[in-house]
Amino acid sequence: MDPLSAGRTAISKDWSVLAVGPRTGGVGYVFTGTVDALRRRGFRVQEERPDESGSAAFAALRLIWRCRFELRRVEGVLVEFGSNDVAAFWFAVMVTGLRTDIVVVAHDPPKITHAPGAGLIPRVGRWHLRVAYRILSPALDRPLLRRLTDRAGAIVVLGAEARDALQRITTRPVLLAPLGQAKIEARVLPPSACDYVLFAGFLGPSKGVDVLIRAWSSLTDVPLRLLIAGGASSNHEPWVRGLRVEAARLDNAPEWIGPVEADDEFEALLREAAIVVLPYRRSSPASGVLARAMASGRCVVASRVQACVNTLQDGVSGILLDIGDEAALSRTIEQLAADPAERDRLGHGARDRATEVFGWDKYASVLEQALACAHRE
Repeated sequence: MDPLSAGRTAISKDWSVLAVGPRTGGVGYVFTGTVDALRRRGFRVQEERPDESGSAAFAALRLIWRCRFELRRVEGVLVEFGSNDVAAFWFAVMVTGLRTDIVVVAHDPPKITHAPGAGLIPRVGRWHLRVAYRILSPALDRPLLRRLTDRAGAIVVLGAEARDALQRITTRPVLLAPLGQAKIEARVLPPSACDYVLFAGFLGPSKGVDVLIRAWSSLTDVPLRLLIAGGASSNHEPWVRGLRVEAARLDNAPEWIGPVEADDEFEALLREAAIVVLPYRRSSPASGVLARAMASGRCVVASRVQACVNTLQDGVSGILLDIGDEAALSRTIEQLAADPAERDRLGHGARDRATEVFGWDKYASVLEQALACAHRE
C-alpha cells in the first residue's frame, strides 16, 4: 500500500500540532498562512517562533525548554524554515532527538539552510564571525544536515527539482507541495491603470537588482516610475549603497522605499504596479513575491530561474528572459510600458495561472499527508 494512503487512516483532523517557524521574511509570512490553513482544516495548532537573539542553537534550545510539555503531548510537530532561518533549523535538528515524527517544510533545498554550524555561537564581532564561518560551519554543516534528513518523519518541499535532489540523499518520505501563499484577489486594478514598475523583495546580488538598474538606465522616455522595495542583510548593505549612488545619477532615478513590513501595505504596493520585475540570478524552488504578484493580476517580467520557470508560462502569464540579459530586460520594459493592453493580457493570464496552481487548501492538504506519513514512520 502507498505509505501516504496508509498514513491517512491514522490521522484525525482534531490532532494537536506544535508548529514552529520564523518571525520575519517571506517564509515567516508563509508560516502564518500555514498555521491558519491547518486550523481551518480542524487541527489544534500551537504556533511558536524562536527568539533569534544570540546564537541560533541556544534560541532553539530555549524554545524546546519552553515547549517541553507540549512536545510530549502533541500528536504532530511541524517546523518550517528557509535558508536563513537557522534557529528554526536547529529546533528541528534538536527535536529529532526527542521524537522522529517531525515534519519539516524546507523552502530552499537541497542545501536547506545556510551555514547552520555557524549558528552555534552569536555572530556579533569579527572574531565571532571568523570562528562561526571558518571553523564551525565547515565542521558541522554536513553532519547537521545529514541528521535532519535522516531522522525527520517527512520532508515537504515546494519544487520538483528540490524533491528529486532530496530523494537522492535521504530515505525519508519527501512530498511536493504547491505554494500556498497566494490570495487570489476577486477584483484587481488592471495593470494598464497603474504607473510604476516594481521590484520587491530581498536586496542582494542573487536577486539581480543591479541588472534592473542598468537596464533602467537606458530607458529615458518611459512613462512609468521605478520603485524598489525591500531591505538588505548587513553583508549586502555596502553593495546596495553602491547601487543607490549609481542609480541616483540617472535622470529617471528609481525610488527606494525600503522594507515594507506590513502585509496589507505590501499587498497594496503589488496591486498597484503596472509591471513587476523579478530579474533573479538564482532562486529557491518557489517565490512568494512571484506568487502574490500573479494572484494580484500583475504583468510579470522575470528571469529563467527555477521558481519562475516552474510557474510562469512565457508569453501567456508573464515574460521570461535569460538570466542577466540587461538589453532584453530594457527592451521588454519599454515595450510593455508602451502597450497597456498587453500588460492587461499578461496580468489576466497571471491571475488565471495563480488560480490554477496556488492555494492554501492545496498546500495544507499536503501538510496533512506529511503529518500522517511521519506518524506512520
